[in-house]
Amino acid sequence: GETGFLFEMGNVDELKKIIIKMSEIKKEEYEIMSVKSRKFAEDNFSEDSHYDKLIKIYNAAINE
Repeated sequence: GETGFLFEMGNVDELKKIIIKMSEIKKEEYEIMSVKSRKFAEDNFSEDSHYDKLIKIYNAAINE
């Protein structure tokens, strides 16, 4: 509920509930969630973050 909502893949009823829930949140809540989701994506999926994770994996493989 901080960076978005999850639902079970293929579960139409659950997806419907999430869509209704999102349509009912206040504009301020939506804006806060948007900022947090953007920061989460930048922190976890940026080029630098991806590179750092790959280097750690390669170093672990080399050291084994």
